[in-house]
Amino acid sequence: MRACLTGVLWSVGNYGMLLLVDAIGAGKGFTISQTAIVVSALISIYWLHEPAPKTRAARLTFIGCVLATLGGIMLGNLK
Repeated sequence: MRACLTGVLWSVGNYGMLLLVDAIGAGKGFTISQTAIVVSALISIYWLHEPAPKTRAARLTFIGCVLATLGGIMLGNLK
């Protein structure tokens, strides 16, 4: 059941990304939709404890989330 719900969630996210790209353009739409990766990683660490918080893997994942967010902000502000 969990795997099926995960598949449904990914399907909705991908379809939403396509609609967003169609509505506001490829650059900004794709950048906004990629925040789902950051949110997913943070939920994985702090709610599901995979990887366990305060481990090296969790710190590296969190740093990657921060870098991805900063990159998304920079790309979103390009004209």
